Amino acid sequence: MRMRLNTFQGEYPRLYKTLLPEGAAQVALDTNHERGTIKALHDDLALHDAGATPPVDFYLHNGATWLTFDKNVDVVPGPVADDRLYITRENDVPIVKVMSDGGAEYPLALPTPPAPPITSIATDSGATQESEVLFVYTWVSSLDEESIPSPPSTPLAVPDGSTVEISLIDQPPSGSRINRVRIYRSQTTALGATEFFFVKELEAATNLYVNDLDTDPLQELLASANYDPPVDDLRGITGMQSGMIAAFAGKSLYFCEPYRPHAWPLSYELISENPIVGLAAFGSMLAVLTTGEPYVVQGTAPENLIMEKIEQSAPCVSKDGIVDLGYAAAYPSTDGLITLSQSGGAQNITRGLFERDQWREFRPETFSAGRRDGSYVFSFDPGDGGGRQTAMIALSADQPSYIRTSNGAEKLRFDVYTGNLHFIDGSAIIQEFASSQAGYIAADWQSSQFHLPTLTSFGVLLVEGDALDDPSAFEAIVYRDGQEHTTITKMNEPCRLKDGLGRRWSVRVKGKVEISRITLAGEVTEIWG
Repeated sequence: MRMRLNTFQGEYPRLYKTLLPEGAAQVALDTNHERGTIKALHDDLALHDAGATPPVDFYLHNGATWLTFDKNVDVVPGPVADDRLYITRENDVPIVKVMSDGGAEYPLALPTPPAPPITSIATDSGATQESEVLFVYTWVSSLDEESIPSPPSTPLAVPDGSTVEISLIDQPPSGSRINRVRIYRSQTTALGATEFFFVKELEAATNLYVNDLDTDPLQELLASANYDPPVDDLRGITGMQSGMIAAFAGKSLYFCEPYRPHAWPLSYELISENPIVGLAAFGSMLAVLTTGEPYVVQGTAPENLIMEKIEQSAPCVSKDGIVDLGYAAAYPSTDGLITLSQSGGAQNITRGLFERDQWREFRPETFSAGRRDGSYVFSFDPGDGGGRQTAMIALSADQPSYIRTSNGAEKLRFDVYTGNLHFIDGSAIIQEFASSQAGYIAADWQSSQFHLPTLTSFGVLLVEGDALDDPSAFEAIVYRDGQEHTTITKMNEPCRLKDGLGRRWSVRVKGKVEISRITLAGEVTEIWG
């Protein structure tokens, strides 16, 4: 009689221990199965000390600069200028953070000129031909952001060749990043439409300007007419393709003007049936996850985006549990982990892993999550007073499996720049999860229970593999009928077992090792057969 295991994976908690598929585990703690082996997981690596106060959230800018926050945030790098970060914050207004300016922070919403300019004829040419003109002005920031225009001036009949005096009675708010003013003058097209064209840029402190079309002719069309500022309760800012950025407030989904993160035209607003919980962008799609059915948004520009509802009840229960997997969005729902993709729609990929009650014991509403090498890594609070726990759902195989870890992360963040998963655990230290630069944690893996039809005796065990660190710490335990039967401490050589008959057998291995094969046999000669 011989039993051999050549491939290994994590746990399937839904299935009884004698019904597990080949290579599945009763216990998989701190294991890595990416190579089809049992490999000890790397240890975590301390990267940054945030100081005396443990942060609530954090972000790594350009792979080099750590930023910490006292509230939950979402961060998007500038689509053009890489020294800017656009941040939405829990219970606060969105901001832009300028890294090249010492990390200066400004409200994302630009101030808007509240009053129209006052106009009058400065010099009258005496010409009989007159044109009715209007003027507006915009405020421009040190970051080259332009506001929506002021209300238009009172219509003024201007004789040809005359000049117009324009008074700007409102000054930008003190401390704002506004440093310039742009003046626009109207012109009526052949079709009767009135449009505004740029004529002059002035210093922000200017309060009087004389317009002479001979010296300041009409130039480009006013571009910022619909550059509405973002709403104050904007949340979940998410970068998309083609310079677009999305965010939400309540049931409303908003988009910035492409490559203009300060401008959020209300004409681009889309509405969902249920409150939005969070967003995730992957490929050309935006996943919109709500308290009810999810949506996908597709399109190449904000004005032609289409939002389609997925007719499946798959509510998102934790914004912090949403993960962009690259090919899909993954998020915790009431009955399992959902992946939302362009090809597959919304799928509960853990239906084969957990019963409904087992899933809910994780309390998915407490999830914080990230991704690592094809796995969904999540921390959760089971509510038993023992603190947060961290686990992984391995997604790279045909069938997902579950792996426990010794980690107790509170907040997880995947960093695209480095490809690493970082976390905080309630201390002030930001760490890398399972860092390849660190040593190993002892793996703990137990096979399924082999249920034999008759009483059987196994006399020898061979565990093949390599020591990753401290080979003396390795052990393999053979269980017979649920009880420990024999423990061995050597790899790569057959080891004798105690005598004894049994019907239910399993093997458990522990250590900083990588195991490629486990063979349980009646005699040594059967191992090589």
